[in-house]
Amino acid sequence: MEEFVSAAVNSLADFLKLKKPAAPPASEGEVLLSFIYQSNEIFNTLVIDNILRAQDPVFIIEKPDEEYKFIGISKSAVIVENGSRRFSSIDKKIKEYKNRLLSNWDFYPNLNIPLFFGAVEFPIDHSDQDWKNFYDSVWILPQILLFKKQKNSFIIFNSVLQGTPQIKILTNQFRIILEYLFNPHGEEKSVQVKQHNNAILKIEGNLPKDKKKWKNQINELIEQISSENVQKVVLSRKIDLFLSGEIKFSGILKRLAERFSSCFIYLYRNGDSIFFGASPEKLLKFENASAEFDIMAGSAPRGKTADEDAALENELLASKKNLYEHKIVLDYIKNIITPFTEDLTIYKTSVKKYLNIQHLWTKVSARLKADFSALTIAKAIYPAPSICGMPKEEAISLIKKIEGYKRGLYTGVIGWMNFNAGEFVIAIRSALYHRRKLAIFAGNGIVKDSNPDDEWKETELKLNPILSLFDNETKN
Repeated sequence: MEEFVSAAVNSLADFLKLKKPAAPPASEGEVLLSFIYQSNEIFNTLVIDNILRAQDPVFIIEKPDEEYKFIGISKSAVIVENGSRRFSSIDKKIKEYKNRLLSNWDFYPNLNIPLFFGAVEFPIDHSDQDWKNFYDSVWILPQILLFKKQKNSFIIFNSVLQGTPQIKILTNQFRIILEYLFNPHGEEKSVQVKQHNNAILKIEGNLPKDKKKWKNQINELIEQISSENVQKVVLSRKIDLFLSGEIKFSGILKRLAERFSSCFIYLYRNGDSIFFGASPEKLLKFENASAEFDIMAGSAPRGKTADEDAALENELLASKKNLYEHKIVLDYIKNIITPFTEDLTIYKTSVKKYLNIQHLWTKVSARLKADFSALTIAKAIYPAPSICGMPKEEAISLIKKIEGYKRGLYTGVIGWMNFNAGEFVIAIRSALYHRRKLAIFAGNGIVKDSNPDDEWKETELKLNPILSLFDNETKN
């Protein structure tokens, strides 16, 4: 890869020499340098498990059915916010960088390249050591972004400058990073994560006593819903696995992509904690003034045969309980986004199928009014009733009272954005890994007609996408 590294570094040097006279003076504030280099060799020698060994943040996002993959490594800028500023702060920064950009993006007009990766926690405040390595809200401008779209691969180098770019310093930084990532003989590349005989030593949260506790919680909620004018509450549960060895995440991500190719595969590593999953639920996807939303609420298992699967689909489409749960979310989204959008289109509700589960699904699309950004809408609709309930404040209060643990990034927001486009999903079908402990999460929408036994079975379905990745460990 020595020729590749030299060619990439020389290309950056040539670009900087060309752009240096146009750089704004330091007195005008920060400048964002973003340089793209195309090489279809980029993903051939990467070892994901070694990238994850460093302490710098790493984001991995993949949409297998759309044939793209992003890997964001390290950081050139970080925005951390709490409370109501969780979306507005990044909106402001994006606008600043758009006006102060040195890039060669014009050579790649058809690429939608992430600028910031974001992770926003579910809004419940109480102490939980499990999430100590994560923030309430973080938006990271990666120093290096690896991007694969179909057969084309790119590497993007980002740096925040104060005025005139220092060519020697920047090219040296770029070279050091490339040699670390693509030198297969380097010290870090020789380290392999062992996973053989990686048994589950203990499981917590899946015993008969846990099921009894869950059913009692559901019955308590149903009483609250009936007496307190609450329409819906989304209650979650978690299973903790204690493993004998480290997880090899290259294999985990590969199996998720194979089994859930239409989902949004994600991984966010910070410190020695890793949050990952395969979400089917899009919060918001946007490009320029166009926006899309997924309404996904109401679930059923997949059938073992085509006839059984079709019968379960028809039952789901006729289920009064599931249709009511779905309507709560759809009405909420429609009412919230209407003031921000025009040409609103609500498609016919149908069923979206995944490997082990099928959901009621309604697609919504719209055009944003000129005065509003996509992040304005994201702030307005999150958290949606699909992951907390309705009315929101009352539902969140009940969740805080009954669940007894901090959700953190589970049911939070994971995604990416640039100046003109982005995609955010609800972080479900997910798990948190920290020092050989794996916490797996699942939740259900509880309404007045809910049945505790059925709700338990539904959480088992939703835990399975992650739990099934560890079949070998379970057998051990």
